[in-house]
Amino acid sequence: GQSIGDFQQIPAVLVMLTRELEAVGLDNPVIFRVFCDAGKLYELVGDLDGGEPIVAINDVVPLWVTFKLFLDCLPHPLLSYHGYTELEGIQTKGTKPSSAEKLKTV
Repeated sequence: GQSIGDFQQIPAVLVMLTRELEAVGLDNPVIFRVFCDAGKLYELVGDLDGGEPIVAINDVVPLWVTFKLFLDCLPHPLLSYHGYTELEGIQTKGTKPSSAEKLKTV
């Protein structure tokens, strides 16, 4: 794992995916598409499983789907009920934060 700020032992895969998602653009509406190219997804997951760095990807969808897949495979939820409630509260305060701001809050 890696340390970022006050957070210790963040999985390297999560750090790599987050940085790539920020670089490609989290405010892209395409990110919420349900489907992505299976070949791109399997290649990306295979590289990450093998400890390989993420090759420059200009398509945000496989990155986002891989990020969601990683979170879905965690043995415990990433956010507690309190953390989720805080994240939800950010969105309902009247201002609409960008996806990047939400991700940084988490």
